[in-house]
Amino acid sequence: MVIAASSFAFEFPNRSIYVEGIADDPGHEIYFISNFITEAAALGFTVANYRGDAGFILRFNSRRYTDEYDPSINYNVSVYLIDKETDMEVVSLRLAYAALEDMYEFNQFLVYRP
Repeated sequence: MVIAASSFAFEFPNRSIYVEGIADDPGHEIYFISNFITEAAALGFTVANYRGDAGFILRFNSRRYTDEYDPSINYNVSVYLIDKETDMEVVSLRLAYAALEDMYEFNQFLVYRP
């Protein structure tokens, strides 16, 4: 589902995805879950309501973060695309951001299919 994996994921017969994650800020958790679900569905993935029904798991973890070199950075989000059949991380990435508004454009880029 993420950039490098979007085309990769389209090669599998089970292109369903389950989104899960946690965040220090409850508003961030709600945002990431709803945004990733929306973007995945727009790409043609079937969004599974249950983890057991999915071929892929999109997991995120958003934490408060302090960068001593850049005090504007307040959060760090890790995103993992996991092939549930093999339990392998297909893609993982981490991104620092100052505010949730910074993530709007990034999330669209994240699920873009080249």
